[in-house]
Amino acid sequence: MDFWKLLTGIVLFLMGTGFMEDALRHVLSRKFKLFLKEQTSNRIKAVAGGTVLAVFMQSSSVVNMLVLSLVGAGVVQLYQALAVMMGANIGTTFTGWLLASLGFYFDIKNFALPMLSVSGILMLMFNKNRPIYHASRFFVGFAFLFLGLVYIKEGVEVMIQTTELVRYADYPLIFFAFLGFVLTALVQSSSVVMALVLSVLYHNGIAVTSGAAIMLGAEIGTTLKLGLASFGGLTVKKRVAFGNIIFNSSSSILLFFFIPSLVHWISLMPGFSDPLIQLVCFQTMVNLIGVIFFLPFLKPFSHLLEKLFRDVSSMKYINKIPSNNISLAIDALEKEYFHLLGHTLYFMKEVFALKGSMQYIKPHSTTDKTLEGIQYDDVKSLYGEVHRYYIRIKQEEMNATEASRLEAIVSGMRNLMYASKSIKDIIKDLDQLSRSSNDTKYQFYLELQRQAKHFYDDTVRVLNDDEHKRVFDSLVNLYEYVLGLYSSGINMLYASSGSTHLNATEMATLVNVHREMMTSFKSIIFSMKEYYLMDQDAAYFDELPGFIR
Repeated sequence: MDFWKLLTGIVLFLMGTGFMEDALRHVLSRKFKLFLKEQTSNRIKAVAGGTVLAVFMQSSSVVNMLVLSLVGAGVVQLYQALAVMMGANIGTTFTGWLLASLGFYFDIKNFALPMLSVSGILMLMFNKNRPIYHASRFFVGFAFLFLGLVYIKEGVEVMIQTTELVRYADYPLIFFAFLGFVLTALVQSSSVVMALVLSVLYHNGIAVTSGAAIMLGAEIGTTLKLGLASFGGLTVKKRVAFGNIIFNSSSSILLFFFIPSLVHWISLMPGFSDPLIQLVCFQTMVNLIGVIFFLPFLKPFSHLLEKLFRDVSSMKYINKIPSNNISLAIDALEKEYFHLLGHTLYFMKEVFALKGSMQYIKPHSTTDKTLEGIQYDDVKSLYGEVHRYYIRIKQEEMNATEASRLEAIVSGMRNLMYASKSIKDIIKDLDQLSRSSNDTKYQFYLELQRQAKHFYDDTVRVLNDDEHKRVFDSLVNLYEYVLGLYSSGINMLYASSGSTHLNATEMATLVNVHREMMTSFKSIIFSMKEYYLMDQDAAYFDELPGFIR
């Protein structure tokens, strides 16, 4: 049962850090971003900001993950993000200082249990949207963290009594470094590894130098989560993750060769005779030395990362044509229109799981692996690049015909983005409808799927038709088809609302799903109208009956 006590301690420790992270993430969401924007004006402030955040969040990994998302959103620059991460590495050592100073020399149950009881009751009493709920959740996590330490300490004590750890004393330090790497890679928390090492060290199970080697391995192991999070994502995220891996790994590898000297030097410092304090001081020193070494070269290092991980444009045509060559630029935009249209139609095909439909295009995606992330992010990225290209073209001189054609193409692309957004907004609702045990909701899903297949196939037929007159007639017919679907769908939903087993929320969901789907269809039609039709024919659509207001 002592093994289970040790394992329970690890689980409680991880739950505690998880509760604290989650609570702070809710409380500090906007404040966190504003704090980072203010703190990253220079490298010193960015390091200090990362340190403070890691002290509060008790996890450098969480700070790094949040920074990764902010870099992807363009809130902070690459070199600023790296400086924040360096500070987070320092801040996370606060956990070690707390454990070494209090966790082993006081009966921490005396304050952990009352804290857990009071904060747990408050958490149960208040709604999740209230700040006091998240504050209580933070202190529940804090109590779990120390209770976990109690079980880890007791489990390690029995383990040491029943295991001859002395036989491992002569193992080379590289063995302990590898052990630290593996442990951290498994639990994804260097704080847990620190708690384990401190417990073993407290019971004289290992030497300080062996514990120091374990913590160096943990410094490298903690970078794995960030590396995996950036895999397959934006290029800038890969730069940040790889930069963090280089920073942690190079610092740890370099200082590995000086472990005995550093530990001996720390032991000679006044007030550092306690082996536990020596270990956490070593961990802090490692991160401080890394910051001192890397900070002056942060911008050149960032430029190197930018060269190693170059942005790959999603565009197939406009990146090959200079914007000052108006006629060729507009031709390239016309080709890019079909590239974007292909992504939009493929997104629709995947979301509605259309089987047996004609394949217009299957675009390659380099974004994350979720359906909601893949095609919609691609469409946004494509349109963003088109818009930047469009702004550059607008600065050049062009005649009235070229200007009109340019506006039509870009307007068409804008409508495609609207269409994809409407589809994205109903993905979760469609998934629930497709798996519903309620016959009314499931049959409604099947009807939406049938309508989507009809629209998709008709749209592809239009795209495969080169005859202008037939394209005009086809788009008018397609518009009238969608207009009929919208009216009949709304009438059907409201007519059946009293006879079906649906509550008000479920009925509102069905109405919204139907509306967003029709909005997407309408946006695609208007996009094709902008691209294919000349002024007179395009104006005809303005005279058609409107819907989906």
